[in-house]
Amino acid sequence: MHDCSDKVVCLIPSAGIGKRMKPYRGVKELTTIGYRYCTVDGKIKRVPKVLGEYVIDNMLTTGAQNVIMVTNEQKSELIKFYGDGSQYNASIAYVCQNTDSKYYGMPIAIDQAYSWIKGFTVLLGMPDTIVEPDTSFSILLNEHIAQNADLTIGVFPTDTPGKLAPVCFDETTGKVIKIYDKPKMTKVFNTWNIIVWGPKFTELLHEYVLEYKNSYNKTKGEAILSDILNMAVDKELRVFAHFFEDGYCYDLGDTEKFVSLKIQLEHNEEKTVSELLNVHLINN
Repeated sequence: MHDCSDKVVCLIPSAGIGKRMKPYRGVKELTTIGYRYCTVDGKIKRVPKVLGEYVIDNMLTTGAQNVIMVTNEQKSELIKFYGDGSQYNASIAYVCQNTDSKYYGMPIAIDQAYSWIKGFTVLLGMPDTIVEPDTSFSILLNEHIAQNADLTIGVFPTDTPGKLAPVCFDETTGKVIKIYDKPKMTKVFNTWNIIVWGPKFTELLHEYVLEYKNSYNKTKGEAILSDILNMAVDKELRVFAHFFEDGYCYDLGDTEKFVSLKIQLEHNEEKTVSELLNVHLINN
């Protein structure tokens, strides 16, 4: 019997310092891009939408209500902006990652929340990425449950797999064969971006991080999440991919991409994000 729990928690790693956004000095998750609509005193109001709200909205389509943000002591603005999450009809809690630590990489940030995510089904999403459809997490969670999976990876088309992490998977069964992190050459034009996993993968990641720290030296470098995804495959966990063939995954973590989409989105409100992404991709 698979150990997938009915309990679901959303996990958003937000402890990065935004090197790719330099010289911009603001918190990238809180930069405005587009608009959202909310009801105030019975009236619908349009207000600016920040980048980090896209992943929250997508995650909450699953019915999940608990969100954990991994942040750091330099980003208190996130707590001030998101608060307790009540504006999203959710509960948001914060885990602090030490920026002075010599250990770095996404697995380190994820493991910082280990005490709060163990035993749960986890939805992992990036605060500087917009994915379409805007119900991607709901689709992925349903697939995860249907496959009785330990780990289900959301895969999206891309024209730049060499900068990302393409996934090789069996197109018939959906079983993942291998993930390649920033390959110099590849014929696989996709990338993973969102993930759903169960308690078995949480424990595998935790064990990896403990070993990484115990054997750490300056030449070891960054801990890479794709390495742990591949470990899950090698250890014969039930690892599946769901390919969003008509979906979009747009990383807005650098200034050029961010400004380009922001201009289009805020001057073409009648268009969906996916339509604007398609225009941008065609023009580039």
